[in-house]
Amino acid sequence: MRDVVFAGAPESDREHLRIEDVPRPRVKPRWAPLKVLAREVCRRDLHFLEGGLPAPRPRLISGH
Repeated sequence: MRDVVFAGAPESDREHLRIEDVPRPRVKPRWAPLKVLAREVCRRDLHFLEGGLPAPRPRLISGH
């Protein structure tokens, strides 16, 4: 699947967000997989992008 990956502090605006092929998450027991047609970026995601908050892990896939 393809997703937008936040890859850490930017050297330029184009380097810290990348569209990449990432593994599809494994469905765990009692989970219901959904097909996502669109998602949004929340204010917390923007804090990561602007450097106001440290990303909780490298290569963060954010949004909901």
